[in-house]
This record gives sequence, structure tokens and C-alpha cells, in this order.
Amino acid sequence: MNEENRIASIGWGSLVWDARDLPLLSEWRKDGPSLPVEFARESGGRRITLVICKDTPRVQTLWAIADAVDVATARQQLGVREHQKASPEWIETEIGCWDKRSGRSHGGEAETIVAWAEAKGLAGAVWTNLPCGFSAVALSPTDIEVVRIS
Repeated sequence: MNEENRIASIGWGSLVWDARDLPLLSEWRKDGPSLPVEFARESGGRRITLVICKDTPRVQTLWAIADAVDVATARQQLGVREHQKASPEWIETEIGCWDKRSGRSHGGEAETIVAWAEAKGLAGAVWTNLPCGFSAVALSPTDIEVVRIS
């Protein structure tokens, strides 16, 4: 792949250790953008997951080269990995992106990601853009599944 055509898939949490069918051309690299990622979302099955969340400490994320010909394809692939029944509308909202060719960007921390991606000489980037939030139902300690990452 031509260096100018590389598209980054930026990851943290389960995406890194369980990419499933997400097509990637490289291993996960440890020099992704520093983002405010925190356990701040209750996802399906009442799992507590990592998401970009303002006003939390920044952490080093990872990135891999997406096996995609353009940002739209990489975005679609990440959307399906994150939600198997992802509609185009869901992907438009919940998958962040930056496309150097069009100059378009969307999603939390887009400015940080664009600056990082440009410094890496990338043609684009995609990332999960799920909102922070918990259900109104109180969780008991037995409701929370702890996943240890080594």
C-alpha cells in the first residue's frame, strides 16, 4: 500500500484484543494519539466499556493500518465490528473519521486525531465515537463484569 493511502484504525479496549473480523494490514502500534478514554459507558449486556469522555485523563491509544481503499470503507468496517447490525445512520454518528482528501472530520477529539494523523503522514483515520453514559438503573457489584487486560 502506498504510504499516502494509509488509513489508521485507532483503538483501545476490546477492539485491540478482540478485533474479530476487522480487516487490518498491520499489528497494533503503540504510538496512537493520546485521548481522554475512560470506562464511562454502559453497553449492551450491561457491560461497562471504554469511550472517549471529556475531562478525563488522557491515555495512549493504539492504531493499526486498516485494510480499506478509502475512509468510507474503513468506517463501514469498524462500524460493523462495533455493531453487527450497524445502519448507515448509526455509522455516521457512532464512528468518527478524518479524510485528508476531503478535509472532512467527525467525532470526539477529531482535532487531536487529525493533528496526530497528519504528523504520521496518513490519508485518514477512523475510531469509535460512542457517547458516554449509563442507564438509569442502579448497578450492583455483581452486575459489573471486570475484564483484566495484561
